[in-house]
Parts: sequence; C-alpha cells; structure tokens
Amino acid sequence: MKKLITIFNPNDPTPTAMSIRTHNPSEVHVLLVQHKEYSNTQKNAFSRFKSWISGSIRPDVFPKHMWLPRMDWNSLAEMGTKVIYHHLDGIPSFDFATLGSHLVVDFFSGSKEMSVGLMAHFLETYPSNSKSDLVVTQLTGSFVNIVTGSINTPNAILSIRERVWLSSGKIALIGEKGSAEIGERIKNWGLSFAKRKKVMPQNTEQLSGHLGSPEDDFDFEEGYWLEHFAVHVMATWPDVLETRRQLHLMPATWSEFVAAAMSKNDFSYDAIGYPPRGYTEWPYGYDENGDRIEVKDQQKWRDWINEDQMLFFSKNKFSVEQLEYIWSFAFINDVDVVAIMKNGFWIFTECKHRGSFEHKTSQRLLAIASSVAPRSSICAVVQSHKHTMTHPKKGVYIIMWPDLKNPLMSIDSSNPRKIALYNHHSK
Repeated sequence: MKKLITIFNPNDPTPTAMSIRTHNPSEVHVLLVQHKEYSNTQKNAFSRFKSWISGSIRPDVFPKHMWLPRMDWNSLAEMGTKVIYHHLDGIPSFDFATLGSHLVVDFFSGSKEMSVGLMAHFLETYPSNSKSDLVVTQLTGSFVNIVTGSINTPNAILSIRERVWLSSGKIALIGEKGSAEIGERIKNWGLSFAKRKKVMPQNTEQLSGHLGSPEDDFDFEEGYWLEHFAVHVMATWPDVLETRRQLHLMPATWSEFVAAAMSKNDFSYDAIGYPPRGYTEWPYGYDENGDRIEVKDQQKWRDWINEDQMLFFSKNKFSVEQLEYIWSFAFINDVDVVAIMKNGFWIFTECKHRGSFEHKTSQRLLAIASSVAPRSSICAVVQSHKHTMTHPKKGVYIIMWPDLKNPLMSIDSSNPRKIALYNHHSK
C-alpha cells in the first residue's frame, strides 16, 4: 500500500492536490504546519481543498436540484484513497516511523523552508532499510525522484475545473474540447481578402463544416467562428495539454449565482417560467387601481427582487434544458478559449473578429488571469486585423488568426515579457 506524505500549501492548494492526483496513493498524510496561524484567506483555501477531496464543490446553501452533476468529479474515497491530516507546530513533531514502509515523500508543496526541513527530518528519523521514494512533482504532473534522478509520468492530472476551483474558489463551466485532428486540417486555411480591415478565410462553407456540428451555422462576419478555429488549432501546439472553448467562471455563493444569471440582458424569463411581476406578493401594497405602490428607496426594491428570484429558484424544479439554460447565463467572467500547457501554464485567449483593437480586452484578460493563475498565465488576443505582436505595455500577445499555425512554445517564465514568441514576423 503506497502512502504519500505531502505538506499542505495554504496559499495555493493546487500543488498539494496535484501531488495527490499524480501519485494516486492508497493513503495520504497531509501535514498542516502551524494551522492555528492560518489567515482567513488560507483557511478558505483549506476549505476548498477539502471540497476538492470530497468530489463536489456544491456550496451547502446551493439547492441540490439547481446543481449540475457534471460539475463534480470522483472523490478520493471513491478512488480508494484515504486522507489523514496531521496538525503540527513544526515539521520535527511528525513521526515517520509510525507509517510503515513504501512511503512517497513529495516536496512539491509547502514553502522551501518546510520542504528542506521535511527532507532533513525524514533522513534523520526514517529507518534506512524501509522502502521510500523522495520526489518532487512538477507543474506538468510528472515527478522527479531526487535520489535516482528518474522522471516519471503521472497516473492522472488535474482537470481545468479542478484547477480553477483550487486556485480561485470559482466554479468553472467549460465548453467544447479542442481537437488536434481538426486543428491539423484547418490550421493552414487559405486567406480570402481584407473586408473592412478584417482578414477573412476562404471557402467559409467548407471551413464551417470542419469547425462545428451540422446544426451550427457560422456567420463569418461575426467572431463566433474564430473561437472554434482557435480552440482546435491551439490543440495542435506541442506544448499544449488541453484546450477548451468558453470558460465560464461562476460565483460560489447561491445569491450571486442567481443574481448573475438573472442580470443578463438576453436572459429570458419565459424560458424558465419566472413571472414578469415576480414570484411572491409585492410587500409594499397596491393603489386603488391595483398597481404596485412605488418604492422610492431603490435598495428596498433590489432586496425584494433578489429574495424573490432566489425563492423562485429554490422552490421550483426545472427540466434539464432549463437548468442548462440558467447555468449558461450565471457566469461573472468568461474567456473564449483557455489552454493548459504541459509545464502547468495557462493561456487565456479572447477572439476578436473586428477591424480595430480595444485595449479593454487586454485589461479584462489580465484581470481574469490574475484571479485564476496569477503566477503562471499568459494572455493572448486572437484577431483579424493586425499583425502578430506583443502589446508593448500589457505583455499581452496579439495574434493574427492565420498565425495560430505557428505555436507559442518554450514557455519557461511566468513573466510574459520574458517569454519567447516564435510567431511574431507575420505580415
């Protein structure tokens, strides 16, 4: 029975979770060093980690009938892994000898000081005749045996939804997965001409057939086709592990979820049966004509409508189609395409099929990246009007869509200004 020893990282639980997912042990011993001194932010990170272990991130106040089952994953218990927590004032108080043989000690998580202390304590106290492996898991999910130098591939890796939850506490709803096979067929697609300063593709009817399902009818004057094009072509990049279209970030509180869905301008009340005048009785009375008495305090109206909408969602059951409809609007932030690199970096991408560049696009991308992956993310705008370049101030890559065939590679720094861009000479 393989047992994993790892330090919990209270500032970002992703490394600890990645270590567990990589090694897939039968038993995990998570060391919580100076747990009593965790800040509120660190305590919240620990709560997210425990939710990740359970396999469900549905908040307690979130009605079960409003939750999408596909947002969950297998719990560690379902995968045959037992988790044991050790609350420690310091590393030396942990007793390795009580755990028996076949230990894997992973120094990936925790601070450098803690990792060094754990290594020294292990070498000093653990019986030398007992089987053990000392490893460091990488952002890729692979792990290095620091005694033998061998590099091993992981048993499994964290999904995008898991990473988003662990790093930011947001619920991630992701769309279509990019296909490298489709990407290879379309990445060298011919160009037609510049129409209103937009570079257009040739044979749009044929390209549409490659990009979508039969029911999709792309308007190549608009930008929706470009999301499909980018997600598949980026999947061909050798450094990319996975691409997804339409990453929607949902709030993890029930009230914010309802407010986000119902606040969208194109949300249809009729689609879910929400009464135009509200679900509950107007609390401020009616005049002699039967009209509602106007409330001058707008905050009172907002409080009522918020409570009314939450009650409507809480009391009513919806069809699968209606539930999917509600979720499709309940996001607070979204990105057209997201990619996970083999080295653990993210690429957040917006697709703009227009004749001018808007700087607010860069600002929004950077804000989302800083909330999800502040130390290991790259931002890119795929567009139709300007040559491929790096935004001189923001460090955001602006890539003309035909240049997606040239992959963004050799990404070894979290500072976008130091990243080698290999596809920058397009005209």
